[in-house]
Amino acid sequence: MQATTINLANALLARGRELWSQDRHAEASQVLSSLLGLKVLPRKVAESAQFYLRDIELTQGHYTKARRIFPPRSRLEPGRAKRTS
Repeated sequence: MQATTINLANALLARGRELWSQDRHAEASQVLSSLLGLKVLPRKVAESAQFYLRDIELTQGHYTKARRIFPPRSRLEPGRAKRTS
């Protein structure tokens, strides 16, 4: 992963987090969605962006959207997925 991409991802995450902390949810959602649109993204950055987006949707009462934002653990780590049934 290139340093430029990592720097961009970290800058977008910081901006999204800042907007989120100021309760500027519409703007934060745009920034975080743009971040998740990058093809190559560090895992920790992706997880953080998903967390903030999910929190925004929950705050606004969009429970179905919030559930869709956070992928099942099996999609994050397919090799470590466990059957629960």
